[in-house]
Amino acid sequence: MKCIAIYLSLMISAFRLPAQDSDFVRNEVYAGYGMLTDIRIAFETENFLGIIAGAQYADVKGPGAFMAGYSRYLSRKVSLGATVTYQYLQITGTYSSGEPINNYYSLLNVMARFDYHYVNDEKVQIYSGAALGPSFILGKWQDAEGREKHFAPFVAYQLNLIGMRVGRTWAGYGELGFGRNGLLTLGISRRF
Repeated sequence: MKCIAIYLSLMISAFRLPAQDSDFVRNEVYAGYGMLTDIRIAFETENFLGIIAGAQYADVKGPGAFMAGYSRYLSRKVSLGATVTYQYLQITGTYSSGEPINNYYSLLNVMARFDYHYVNDEKVQIYSGAALGPSFILGKWQDAEGREKHFAPFVAYQLNLIGMRVGRTWAGYGELGFGRNGLLTLGISRRF
């Protein structure tokens, strides 16, 4: 019983900020738009290699990734949170056999997120981070055996090499990374 009490008190204290940080804002919500997601790059690369091999031609269309999320600052250096990302892609064209391609995908990703803040001043934050979680692909496409598919679960990830947030309560942010949020992500956030 003593071990449980000690464990619980350690867990609770891990989420408290030191006394000198009593004015530190602990919560953040954000919304953004990401360009060149990993799945878009995969389809474009497959299309390019297919053209070289004479196998197929396809046109990949669709906006980037739209996202929203929440982060909780455990300290001035570390934050944990969750990100939800949505992306739509449509692929049209012709296989080398002359058969038409008309596939579409809606990707919904729900990822747990960890960020480490190198700089966390009142107006400027510089950070790196990673996110991981399930990805649900809904749509209509054919697998390698030609069977029509409508649902597939995958793993979603995002590695942010560097991110920068500029502003106090309301701010703009940008991130360079790779994964389901894209190579470049831009958005707004609010701390409270």
